[in-house]
Amino acid sequence: MNICLLLLLILFGYAQSLIPNPLIVVSAVGGSIFDNPTAVANYGFNTETEGGVGLCARFESLSPEIFPNNSSALSWLLNYQQEQHQSVNKWKEAKLAYIVEMDLIIWPKTLVTLFKDQVLDTKGRISIDQPKTLEILGLMFDELIQTFPTIDGFMFRVGETYLPSSPLFVGNGAIDFSLSFSEQQRQYIKLITFLRQRICVEHNKIVIFRTWDTSGFSPGDPARFHPNLEYYLNVTNNIPTHTNLVFSVKHTNLDFWRFLAWNPCLTQGKHQQIIEVECQREYEGKGAYPNYIGDGVINGFYEMPKIVGIKDVVSNPLIVGIWTWARGGGWFGPDIKAWEAWESLNTLVVARWFLESKNSLSKGQQIPTELKIFTDYCIDELKLDPETIVIFRELSLFSSQAVLQMRYCTDYDKTLKGEYMPTNNWMRDDRFAGLPVLNPGDGHAWGDVFTYLLRNDLFDSVLTEKNGSTTLFAKIIDLANSMKVSPSQQDWKKQIVTQSQYGLYLSKIVYYAWEVMSLGFTGDMTGKYDIPLIRTSIANYDYAWNSYHGFLKANPLAATPYYGYYEGPTPEKDGLDTTINKYRTL
Repeated sequence: MNICLLLLLILFGYAQSLIPNPLIVVSAVGGSIFDNPTAVANYGFNTETEGGVGLCARFESLSPEIFPNNSSALSWLLNYQQEQHQSVNKWKEAKLAYIVEMDLIIWPKTLVTLFKDQVLDTKGRISIDQPKTLEILGLMFDELIQTFPTIDGFMFRVGETYLPSSPLFVGNGAIDFSLSFSEQQRQYIKLITFLRQRICVEHNKIVIFRTWDTSGFSPGDPARFHPNLEYYLNVTNNIPTHTNLVFSVKHTNLDFWRFLAWNPCLTQGKHQQIIEVECQREYEGKGAYPNYIGDGVINGFYEMPKIVGIKDVVSNPLIVGIWTWARGGGWFGPDIKAWEAWESLNTLVVARWFLESKNSLSKGQQIPTELKIFTDYCIDELKLDPETIVIFRELSLFSSQAVLQMRYCTDYDKTLKGEYMPTNNWMRDDRFAGLPVLNPGDGHAWGDVFTYLLRNDLFDSVLTEKNGSTTLFAKIIDLANSMKVSPSQQDWKKQIVTQSQYGLYLSKIVYYAWEVMSLGFTGDMTGKYDIPLIRTSIANYDYAWNSYHGFLKANPLAATPYYGYYEGPTPEKDGLDTTINKYRTL
């Protein structure tokens, strides 16, 4: 996953630390305002984090055959190194520090072939338990720091590993999750202790180690490092602290979904932590339609089993920073075509709230409210008058509720008690899933959403919820249209109106999709189909899609579309269109 991020990291009271006080880090894709060093510096950030440098080691001291002289591979590497030097330099010239993002372990194919007997285990995986693996990792970090001496540290991820587009590389996660929990934890301790010694101690550079792994999504998928407190403590309590070693933990106990519990690992143990917050959620439109998360992240989302927000942990001395992903997350669209309205709002409200809260705490003062920071943003960045701020505030809070009702299923998701993936992730990026995902059947790790709803006579309740989302988006449009802004802000207002309309059209598709699926599934289970009503619902569903595409065609600045297919190996089979088409034949 190519993650585009914004990291705010603030450390207090560590005199030996390399980290500036405060340290504020940003990362984003090209084209984003958060990829502009001048803008980033003006926002108050002082550090950039991005990937790329991690692929720049030549390993010549290990063997000249890895990137042979006069080879196309060496030519590629030298050009790539030059690109990365330019990237590092542009941030350093803006007086910003630089942290390298890396997935471990990714190496040149030639290296792995040459040393396969010393780095590969019996499964063919690069293993840190093989005799030469850590030695080669150490040489890699030595070379990268020598080649790029101005970098300030590294951010590591092992819970997901994605190979680069270049065919020169191979790799896998540094932790073998097929092993027992005790063996996994042993590997984590071995790896992080090594990184601490080689990078923090020997090179006096920063290590930010992400706890993220894709575990605990369903009852058959036991939680590991990221959401499991016992697992987390078993690892981190066996690693010495260091002023330049920080663990990065998402505020949710799983991925960035609603209905989830607070991550139990935060504020626990003995190590410094930063909190990860995604501000362009791939599960909730990626900025295509209004979705304000600042209030929920700071104060706690109202649907949580126990309402907890970062305001409840910000005073804990272990919480030393916050990492807001300004852009990124997900694999596909929708892609926004205009200014980053919701990404910017979410990012700067959450980041500035955390910064001002830490500054206030250091002075013995009361922390600011989320509303204050939201209002400051509207004044400083949007130049709105007080009356319009009140309207935009109401619009923003409505958006959080509208997205919840459209994207999730309260009647089902609340039964999961914040422990598992809500609504089987039926809507992610620009993809809609159908019944094969929402109701996968016996033997699947995920629950059967529609079976539960039918057995408990909840379809009317669910459709009322979906219709409520449509009603809210209509209110949001009215609020957007009623905002009085200066001539310089007319484009911003037009964008908010367009995004609100996008949400309304999409919510109608969702409503009629769930209506067709509820009627069709009821017939599947009872043998009695209300064919006239199903046909009417399908006609409404088709009309909703046609209206949506007509809106997109008439509004070129609207985000790219959603599709009726899903992700994975069988996107068409699992997609919403296939489910709806099944009931067309009745």
